[in-house]
Amino acid sequence: MPNRLKEIQKRLVLALKYYRIANRLTANEITENNGVNFYLIESGKRPISIATIMKLEDVFGVEAVSNLLNHAWHGEGDWKEESLMQRIRMEQEKWDNEKKLEKAKKNKK
Repeated sequence: MPNRLKEIQKRLVLALKYYRIANRLTANEITENNGVNFYLIESGKRPISIATIMKLEDVFGVEAVSNLLNHAWHGEGDWKEESLMQRIRMEQEKWDNEKKLEKAKKNKK
């Protein structure tokens, strides 16, 4: 695969991971509900095909996936690799904090 395509593929994988976390979904939930092995996608071991993109539209919505593809292709601003990794870390921290708060609330009851 040419370098440009590898860069786009890497940004697309990072963007999908960000969308997954932002929507508070686990890779397992997506895999079970849509037949898309999200573990292989996030690891970079499975290239993202048109069929995969169509299945992901059921998860995130057509407009969101279209937006994601456009931004991942161009890789500008918040869609650069470093920016995506930073956004993933921040969103994961927020999700982890939400889980801790939920757990604390359950323990109080």
